[in-house]
Amino acid sequence: MITGNQFDNAFDCQKVFKAMMNALAQPGKVFPFAGSAAKIPTGQPALTAAALTLLDHFRSFYVEGNPALAEELHEQTYGQLASLSQADYLFYSRMDGAVDIPGVLQQVKPGTLAEPHKSATLLVLLSSFTGGKALTLKGPGIDGAITVHLPECGRRWILERQKIGFEFPCGVDLFFFTPEGEVMGLPRKILAEEGDSMGYVAVTGGQEAIEASVELLREYRSVGECPVELEAIRNRMGLLIDRIMSEAGLYAPEYAALALKQCEGSPEEAVFLLRAYRSTLIRTHVSRVVSGDRMHIRRRISSAFKDIPGGQLLGPIYDYVHRLLDFDLVEETEQELQERCRQFEEQIVQSEEPQVLSDTAPRVLDLLREEGLIAAMEPDDSEPCDITMEKLPPLRG
Repeated sequence: MITGNQFDNAFDCQKVFKAMMNALAQPGKVFPFAGSAAKIPTGQPALTAAALTLLDHFRSFYVEGNPALAEELHEQTYGQLASLSQADYLFYSRMDGAVDIPGVLQQVKPGTLAEPHKSATLLVLLSSFTGGKALTLKGPGIDGAITVHLPECGRRWILERQKIGFEFPCGVDLFFFTPEGEVMGLPRKILAEEGDSMGYVAVTGGQEAIEASVELLREYRSVGECPVELEAIRNRMGLLIDRIMSEAGLYAPEYAALALKQCEGSPEEAVFLLRAYRSTLIRTHVSRVVSGDRMHIRRRISSAFKDIPGGQLLGPIYDYVHRLLDFDLVEETEQELQERCRQFEEQIVQSEEPQVLSDTAPRVLDLLREEGLIAAMEPDDSEPCDITMEKLPPLRG
């Protein structure tokens, strides 16, 4: 088992993914994930950690010269084994450079002008990121130029890719790894020149400023005497939690509360955090189809039909509340909250006509179809089109 040594498919994959994205955003710089790679007891822990992070049953991959690793990755990630010319991700673990690099680059898929994202990504293992001849890199993410000293194998991958001259936005992205768990990213638009960068020294102050800014952000979040409990955020900020989960596309109240705490209550940033976390999860289920006329209703308003079947329910809403600050909430206690809930429940029980939530909400469209006012629709249980994987069919004129 590749994951038998406590490699966490959520937290460790997030760390590896973050390192790889940082490497792609800052070409030529090295980002470590040694702690996560060390948890993998295989012969190629760095490449394996990257594979567990990137692959799922929607993605295809190719492993050069290591059938055992290819089969193991297939079993652990459900990724689809594919040929060199069809694979989304290609893994190369031979550090001796005994690979036909020009032949590989001629066969891998570079994407198309209309769909450049359908290109291949190369993940190559190097012995280290030092000790080789100087190579100057320029392009997006690099302030001017940066000089690297990769082994000969790494230099060949970069220079041969450049010789092919893929027409942008087509091309292939490169990731270099070391056995110790380090990664360097080289996007498709990076250009390389042999030799040093004419005495130019890349400015590192920008990275230092960013790190200082992040540290200052943590300090600001820590200011105050009373730490915020996640349970309090989840239980007392229900509308905000629901909004964040809805916009992030992930039902996880605890994580939504954690995101709010992490970003000091910023809804927009909390949505970004939860959405980013969702992108690291493996999709193993599909949503169940639910009929709208069987939903448990809290609020149901129709502006078009006054006497809508099933009735209209105003529900809990702030539209009719006076926009005045309630200073009684300053000294509100847990006992007062519980007493308010108890009184509300007693009021419902003592009411002559208790108002309960409806379990039925007939749809207006169904009633209009019964009266022949709109066309009937035949049930269609066919597999829907996945717009993230397939093109939408053309509109019929």
